[in-house]
Amino acid sequence: MLQLCEELEIAGIEAYYGNQEASPTLILSREPFLAAIRAEKPRAIYWFEFKFDLVRFIESEMGSEGWEEEFDEDETNTRFPTVEAIRERLQLEESAVAAQTGKAYYLCAMFPGAGANRVAKFQTLWSSNLEDAIGDLIDEHREERSNIRQRALLGNTNGLEKLAIEIAAHPEFLATRGLPKRYALVAKLFKGRIPPHPTRRMSRAVEHVPDADVNLELVVKMAQDIAREQVQSTQS
Repeated sequence: MLQLCEELEIAGIEAYYGNQEASPTLILSREPFLAAIRAEKPRAIYWFEFKFDLVRFIESEMGSEGWEEEFDEDETNTRFPTVEAIRERLQLEESAVAAQTGKAYYLCAMFPGAGANRVAKFQTLWSSNLEDAIGDLIDEHREERSNIRQRALLGNTNGLEKLAIEIAAHPEFLATRGLPKRYALVAKLFKGRIPPHPTRRMSRAVEHVPDADVNLELVVKMAQDIAREQVQSTQS
């Protein structure tokens, strides 16, 4: 593109514009953009480029997926791996891609004319492939975390079943009527034995019991179902 500008004696001016929606814009691919330059012969072409830095590239791509810098220090973050984890997984230090450090991988060029900006964006194939690889690693991370969470939830439920059976046979539980009162009773008698929920999620149903997470709600409802089944079996 810059070579064409030299041939046509058009100034190539490095710039950066932030609000691309402020005026009508025509997005052109490479060949139509070059053809527009030849046909319209603008007085200047404005352009900017991004130069490759591995960590910044990873941060930019993850940012486009919703990642924020503070996520790397947040132990509760399950949506994104850390930037360092992505870098290690890519193993680029000795690869050909690492040799691209400092080189331009993305170019945006534009010129105004007839009430609309003509814009073209150019990106190297290797950087586009790298974006896809980072996206795949983010997806893999989320799938792994989802599998871990499902296993934790399954183990959590299995662990609560034995306690629910014990609660269902407790005389005070059987003598207590209504879920709110049963929540309070179980919280008083068994809370120290109820493990925290894997997600640490608080229960909205148990409003009158301080710091009650979902496991208190789960174990009480499981115990209530067990007690009800036992009553029905004795009556039949």
